[in-house]
Amino acid sequence: MLELRIHKRLAEFVLDAELVVPERSVLVLVGESGSGKTTLLKLVAGLMAPDEGRIALAGRVFADVAQSAWVPPRSRPVGYVAQD
Repeated sequence: MLELRIHKRLAEFVLDAELVVPERSVLVLVGESGSGKTTLLKLVAGLMAPDEGRIALAGRVFADVAQSAWVPPRSRPVGYVAQD
């Protein structure tokens, strides 16, 4: 299960997201350009750190700002491939 509750500010853009994705589910992110889809994926992959919040996958905490927990991208079982 993916559990995510994050806050990330980038210049004038603010992403606040909260979601729970059950195990063996498929999640599709749909939205306009600039809505935060790529930012959300980079946060899960560890290519960006949230300003606030927590990210956990299968019970393993990847990021928890309040607890100063951080798992680097190379240690996460998450792939990220840029569109370009």
